[in-house]
Formats: sequence, structure tokens, C-alpha cells
Amino acid sequence: MHKKQQQRPQQQQQQKHQQQQQQQQQQQQQKQEQRQQQQHPHHQHHQRQQQQQQHQQQQQQHHQQQQHQQHHQQQEQQQQQQHQQEQQQQQQQHQHRQHQHQQHQQQQHQQQQRQQQQQESPKLQQHGPPGPPTPIGLSRPLHSSSSSSSSSSSSSSSRRRRRGSSRNREAGDAAAAAAEAAAAETAAAAEAAAAETAAAAAKKQQQQQKQQQQQKHQQQKQQQQQKQQQQKQQQKQQQQKQQQQKQQQEKAIIYNCSP
Repeated sequence: MHKKQQQRPQQQQQQKHQQQQQQQQQQQQQKQEQRQQQQHPHHQHHQRQQQQQQHQQQQQQHHQQQQHQQHHQQQEQQQQQQHQQEQQQQQQQHQHRQHQHQQHQQQQHQQQQRQQQQQESPKLQQHGPPGPPTPIGLSRPLHSSSSSSSSSSSSSSSRRRRRGSSRNREAGDAAAAAAEAAAAETAAAAEAAAAETAAAAAKKQQQQQKQQQQQKHQQQKQQQQQKQQQQKQQQKQQQQKQQQQKQQQEKAIIYNCSP
């Protein structure tokens, strides 16, 4: 027990001595650092400059990444706009085809109407109205006294036929004229509708072309600005590299010259 009690204070003294030595070493290191800082103030200045340059480079890299993202977004917008324009052009072409098909159908219908009118008008002119019915029992002449009555009746029936044929001709001409007028009106209306649709399609195309030109002009401006900014950043980076090289050379000279 007595030996253990003697060993403990010895260990404590040794620990104290070691602590004192460590403190002395730390103080000496601090003094040396202070001396080095006093002897080489340029070293601190160079470190600060390097930190500033690194911070500037990080900012420039971040700015370049933002510009790259903006350029990518612009390209996507351009592709979407081109796709929309292609769809609009396809729709216009489809509408134009439908309009042409409708015009063709109207023309065929008008031709059919004219052919029917031409076929009906000569029939009305050739065949007059049917004559009066002959009375029953008088279809055949019984004696010679009926000849005078038959001649008078035939003359009156011929007059009636002439009058009826003239009336039928007039009615057929009037119907043909009315049909031609109606066909002309329908044709004029179809042409007017076709002209309106064509004008509307032309206006849409002009507007789309103007929008495309404006978008291209804006995109070109943005691309030029981005190129200019990139060139400026590259110049800054080159300047910073040159400054770093100079600083390193200065450091090497200072360390070589220092005692």
C-alpha cells in the first residue's frame, strides 16, 4: 500500500510536467506563426486574393449553368411552337380539302339539275295536255250526218291542243329559268363562302409567319447576349488564372528570399 501511495504522486508530477511541456510547445508554435506572419504579410494577402478568386469562379460557374438551362428551355419552347404550327397547317389543309369536296358536290348537283330541266322541257313542248274524253257510244260514226259534227269537234280540239301546248311551253320555260336562277344563286353563295374561308386561312398563315419571325428574332438576341456573357466570363477566368500564376511566382520569390 505504501508503494502505491508513493507511485501516485510521481505519476501526477510526470503528467504535470508533460502538460507544461505541451503548453510550452504550443506557445512556441504560436510565436513562430506570429513571426512568420510578421515577416511575410504578403502571404496573407495572397491567401485572401485566392479565396476571393475562388468565390468569383464559383459564381461564374453557377451563372453559366443558369444560362445553359435557359438555352435548353428556349430550345424546348421552339420545338413546341414548331409542333403547334405544323398541327395548324395540317388542320388548314384538311379544311381546304373538305371545302374543295363540298364545291365539287355542289357542282355535280347543279349539273344534275340542269340535265333534268333540259330533259323535262322538250317533253312538255312535244306533248300537250290530253284532249277531252270522247263520249260513250259515239266512238264510231253511225250515219253521214255525223261527219259535219266530227269535223267541227276536231277543229275545236286542235285549237285547244295548240293553246295547251303554248301554255305548257311557257310554264316549262319559266320553270327552267327559275331553276337556272336558283343554281346561279347557290353557285355564287358557294364561291363567296370559298373566298371567305381562303381569306381567313391566308390571314392565319400571315399571323403565324409573323409570330415565327418575332420568336426567331428574340431567340437570336438572347443567344447573342448569352455568347457575349460567356466570352466575358472566359476573359475573367483567364485574368484570374494569370493573377494566380503571378501570385504563385511572387510566393516562390518571397520564400526563396526569406532567411
